[in-house]
Amino acid sequence: MIRCTSCAVYKDLADFYVSTIHKNGFSGRCKECQLKKVKKYAQDNPEKRRALKLNANYNMTHQQYDYICTQQGGVCAICSSKTRAYLFVDHCHSTGVIRGLLCNSCNTLLGHAKDNINILCEAIKYLLKKGQ
Repeated sequence: MIRCTSCAVYKDLADFYVSTIHKNGFSGRCKECQLKKVKKYAQDNPEKRRALKLNANYNMTHQQYDYICTQQGGVCAICSSKTRAYLFVDHCHSTGVIRGLLCNSCNTLLGHAKDNINILCEAIKYLLKKGQ
């Protein structure tokens, strides 16, 4: 049993993360308190969290994101809609090349089509044939 440094409750070792920097081999905070801390940080620092995600997922800075957004006029690269939320970073899954920023609907459209041009062309033919 170890006492959590955050909630001061004695808990089983399974309730703590393994840590190589602590003498006893476990982190000071229990998993529950650590999760609360991470969630609170994310809530209190949305811009920092967003910057970390952009870097981790797309190897881009917030400044690069803002530049692309400005180049697109702050709208979706496909449908030109303005959104209150962030635009999604669209990238080629095989090369990692960033293609632009998309609204949720257009990003989902490409995702469901698996970025396959043939599927998208067939969808266009279908819509034209059915008279929208």
